[in-house]
Amino acid sequence: MKWCKDPKVEHLLRSLGIKFDTGTVKLSEIDRTLSAEKQVRLGKKINDDWVIQYGQAMQDGSAFPMPVLNKLRNGYFIWSGNHRTASAELIGEEQLDAYIVEVQDERICDILPRVVNAIEAQGVMSKDEKLVHARYLHEQHSMTTQDVARLLGIRCEWVTKYIAMQKTAEKIEAAGVNANGFSTRII
Repeated sequence: MKWCKDPKVEHLLRSLGIKFDTGTVKLSEIDRTLSAEKQVRLGKKINDDWVIQYGQAMQDGSAFPMPVLNKLRNGYFIWSGNHRTASAELIGEEQLDAYIVEVQDERICDILPRVVNAIEAQGVMSKDEKLVHARYLHEQHSMTTQDVARLLGIRCEWVTKYIAMQKTAEKIEAAGVNANGFSTRII
């Protein structure tokens, strides 16, 4: 089983001033319950088909980017790499190589997994999912639309239009009109 470094993840962590190291971690030291709670992907959190496909590729010798783990007092939780970690476990691995960060700031612990997942899931994370995260980061963390667009790798005007459309849908629903199906497809 081969793990490789991810220059995009390293660049992101450095650009945000987050110190990281790489190391080998026993799978038994990863708190899977906390990792699942902190999982930021929308919809089904773990896609079983991906886990099986990744596991087969791992057994065939394919290299995978190292997961990002946040170190806790008594172990780790997964910032990014739930599928890769589950795949390693599926094929009987007892440890994995990972990026290791030690961040206690809850705000950063909420922001960074969203951003790292968007970077690592290029081609897998939909534009709609990125827009949901963009609105969340903008509203919950008072980040500018320019900053969230840059961090998530999407166009700023998409973020601005999406937020405006969602607020309009909320006003329509507040007026008693069913806005189910209100589309963001023009973005």
